[in-house]
Amino acid sequence: MESFIKDPNPEEGLKLIESLYNEKSLCVKIPYTPDSIIFSSLLMKYFNGDFAISFSSLNCEVQLLQNEQGKWINSNDKQVFLGNSAFSSILPLSKDDLLPILSGISISSFLERRKTSEWENKIIEKAKAMGVTVEKNVKIPAYNELPLFLSLMLSFDPYLPQITGNRENAINFIKELGVNETTKLSELNETQLNTFLYKIMTIAIKLNPRISRDDIISDRIFYFNYDLLEVSLALIYFMDIIGSKYLIQFSLNPSIIGILIDKFRENVAKGFKIDILDNKGKYYIVDSELKSPTLISIFLQQIEKNKIIKTIVIKDNDTYLTSRYFLSSEEEGLIKIDIKDKN
Repeated sequence: MESFIKDPNPEEGLKLIESLYNEKSLCVKIPYTPDSIIFSSLLMKYFNGDFAISFSSLNCEVQLLQNEQGKWINSNDKQVFLGNSAFSSILPLSKDDLLPILSGISISSFLERRKTSEWENKIIEKAKAMGVTVEKNVKIPAYNELPLFLSLMLSFDPYLPQITGNRENAINFIKELGVNETTKLSELNETQLNTFLYKIMTIAIKLNPRISRDDIISDRIFYFNYDLLEVSLALIYFMDIIGSKYLIQFSLNPSIIGILIDKFRENVAKGFKIDILDNKGKYYIVDSELKSPTLISIFLQQIEKNKIIKTIVIKDNDTYLTSRYFLSSEEEGLIKIDIKDKN
């Protein structure tokens, strides 16, 4: 793969995608990632001929490739290097597809724990003319919509030990600011806001002394009342517990995201813990009420201070569960595995 690495050329990728619509039939092989699923679903949406999406076929005319060095699109004898940019970012931008395209970008940067690329920033800038807003603020989900304590509970990155997933501690945290359970971030006065940010930074630094203000406060993307960070969390969650079908449905009909977000909030707001039971073999085995191995991997990268390369497994009584995101499997949703051989 190294021989193909050169400067990223997402614009060439956009031209390649546009040329594919002239084909009478098309098969696209993709990795099992939310961004890839959204990308291929939107490509299918406007394709007039026979279209197939595959996670394993070696005979597809188009292949999406992804590794630590970046992303590529192969089509017949042509290969385009996208760098870190999301596959979704090279699709033609339209108001109908704006939310799925931005979700693909947001999920890609979130899972890869990176800043948005120069190309992605250009797409976001264009999207402002279609109703997208960007504001610099703290990286907690849906702070315009949810009470502050609940936004804190849903803070996946940065992970806030003893607060993320802990309803009681999150409530106690905001009460120390002199506010109550119904208070939103926007309702804090200047003194309360400064104290809030200081306390968040202090907690995060205890976990990772090298963390900076940019890891706590960043550009936040909103489309009407949708926070792209929360949209990303909900889509990752349902990819893990259900499979790709919800991401395909969302790409074809973005209006269903409201239902998915409501279900995500209902499930996660009950609270959860993440206890590492074993990380010595080829698995990270955890005990958690959060049944999303992919989201748990985001926590573990921060707790363990390294890039997770093992399969994340959730112990559920005597059952061990993981996601197709970590396995070569034909199954989707939570997958039962046998971990008798843990070495």
